[in-house]
Amino acid sequence: MPGDGRADLRRPGPAAHIVQRLGASDRAGRRSADRLDHLAGQGEGDRAGHRAGPAGPQRPVPRVARPHRPPDRRPRTRPGAAGRQAGPAQARDRRVRRPVRAADRPRPAGHGHRRGPGPPQLPDRARPGDARDRRRRRELVPGRGLTRAARHVRSLPIRVVLATAGSLGDLHPFLALGRALQAAGFQAEIATSAEYRSKIQAEDLGFHEVGPSLERLRADLGMDLAQITQAIAASDVFLFEKIMTPYLASATRQLIAAANGADAIIGGSFAAGAVMAAEALDLPFVSVALQPTVVFSAYDPPRLPKAPWLAPATGGPRLWLNRATIAIGRAATDRWTRPVNAVRRELGLSLTRDNLFFDAGRRAALSLGLYSPLLGSRQSDAPDNFDVVGYAAYDSDLGGPASLPPALEAFLEAGPAPLVFTLGSAAVNIPGAFYRESLACARRLGRRAVLLVGPDGDASAADGAADAIAVAYAPYSLLFPRAAVVVHQGGVGTTQQALRAGRPQIVVPHLADQFDNGARIARLGVGITMARAAYRAETAARALGGLLEDAAMIATAARIGEIAAEEDGAGDAARRIAALLA
Repeated sequence: MPGDGRADLRRPGPAAHIVQRLGASDRAGRRSADRLDHLAGQGEGDRAGHRAGPAGPQRPVPRVARPHRPPDRRPRTRPGAAGRQAGPAQARDRRVRRPVRAADRPRPAGHGHRRGPGPPQLPDRARPGDARDRRRRRELVPGRGLTRAARHVRSLPIRVVLATAGSLGDLHPFLALGRALQAAGFQAEIATSAEYRSKIQAEDLGFHEVGPSLERLRADLGMDLAQITQAIAASDVFLFEKIMTPYLASATRQLIAAANGADAIIGGSFAAGAVMAAEALDLPFVSVALQPTVVFSAYDPPRLPKAPWLAPATGGPRLWLNRATIAIGRAATDRWTRPVNAVRRELGLSLTRDNLFFDAGRRAALSLGLYSPLLGSRQSDAPDNFDVVGYAAYDSDLGGPASLPPALEAFLEAGPAPLVFTLGSAAVNIPGAFYRESLACARRLGRRAVLLVGPDGDASAADGAADAIAVAYAPYSLLFPRAAVVVHQGGVGTTQQALRAGRPQIVVPHLADQFDNGARIARLGVGITMARAAYRAETAARALGGLLEDAAMIATAARIGEIAAEEDGAGDAARRIAALLA
């Protein structure tokens, strides 16, 4: 009624349209519409304490008292009694609903809960859409800031926090995604260890320190970087039980503080802390897989040193063997759910039975494979929320525009295409005799060599000769296209940069997903793999000599490179995230 302080929804204002589009109920819509129309009526000014819009900071606007509303005296139905007491008219009223039990909710395909006899099922979480609808109907919550509907009216960007940890191979795709989100109008911030602060800030992205720094890891473990890398290479158990789970509680609390007031959290496959932070803050979570290894499809399983029998299958005994192997792996790693549940209990969250290793991303609002579909396409046993969007390329050294070191540029200009030898950013800490044998191999073939030895590597590895150069770092996107062959460790970032460059590859796996990435490169017909123990100058020279004379492989690598270079995984992922948060 006019003059009673209520918004007239028969002639909706702009905020009412927003709330109706977002699917709010009539009652919640009236409440949110009144608040948002009131905000919109204040013009472009920004409330004190909130971030300024694109036009810059404005003078604070004084608070205006909310109009009084009489209490709602309609009778309420006691939960659980609606089905017994409600009459036909009341049953049609959408305000009267029977509580939905966990058993009544639809379960996503392959969501991984146990079946059959045993302890009772833990209750499922509410569907992501339910939480999003609640947030859309909420305008201001103490400590959380504006919702997306309010941000739309106030012209504030949607704020997303991207959480990652690990080597440059883990950081660079998130930097690419953050830049794509920023270009799309989002406010993108990256939460990771302190070592990457300057690089992230150089890209004009927000930074939050989350997780232990490398200095703290060294002190806590009593190991140097080479020893830590070697321990991870020897066993995944060390990574999960000595590095990930001991710092899970503190990192989760850091991320909750960093993401306070955000609109979504984006995290890697094993980012259990990011999942819990999103639940604690009632935010959508987007899961990102950086390599096909962590998807664990029975149709396209990873190639693992401890399970060399795993191979692509379409049916029959091979598919059965793959499924049985994955089931055994799930049972062997179920113990890692206990430390996750300990943190969930401290945060007041419901317990989970999801396997940290095998169920990553299944409960996310959106799950994306941020790698090339040439390495692994989406399989039929993937969760409904998952898709492969392509590689997110980034390889600047210090942030900002990428460039080659002047000495390396001069070397490349001075002669024919060299052989490039690199161990990425993790295996480079445990090089062994790789660079010495590589230089000897190149000289056996009479070829020039580029050795990427890492920031702590031996800059004298090329021994000052004119036929070789050793540098700490070079952007792969600028170096690899000028190489004859790329010899590397098989990290997923290095592998995809060589793929985009259209050059044949020799993969010498050292740890983690590198074995699987090498196997996928061999299946594509653009390279071969060599065991680390067998990598010697004479054997490497024979393999390299064969690749340099293999016209079919060189042509295949060039053709595949043209396809890979057209991928824009970061841009595609940003568009899907924007659609999720619209």
